[in-house]
Amino acid sequence: MYQKGFFRKTKEYQNEYSKGWYKARNNLDPFFRDYREAYVNKYFDIRKEYYYEKATLRGLRLNDQKKVMHPFRKVIREKYLEARKIRESGKDVHVDHIIPLNNPFVCGLHVPWNMQIMPAKENIAKSNNFEPYVEVFIKKEN
Repeated sequence: MYQKGFFRKTKEYQNEYSKGWYKARNNLDPFFRDYREAYVNKYFDIRKEYYYEKATLRGLRLNDQKKVMHPFRKVIREKYLEARKIRESGKDVHVDHIIPLNNPFVCGLHVPWNMQIMPAKENIAKSNNFEPYVEVFIKKEN
């Protein structure tokens, strides 16, 4: 007989127990190990093109960003150093991209004119949101 609540331990206990069980089964049962390996390989083969394309596109995107950023490296570093000095004085600030780098509708660049120093709370609240703005110039006739 087990005492009441024996199998209802904390979630941490259950997680640790299941990890130990999985490792033991993987080490002791060659059939399970082979089955798991075949399953992982089969899944990878099915999704291989997706993984390859994702890695390639990420590499291309990073290379393009590096090409754009390289001439402005010193200016960007100065922005971050300025933010660090402000942080050392006691204010909590972040370097923010005005037009976010990752957004479903726009893609900003990591360049000096797209960066601003702003309070951390505002930057965290803003996240990667972007509100488009339109400036209207009305030509006044004299």
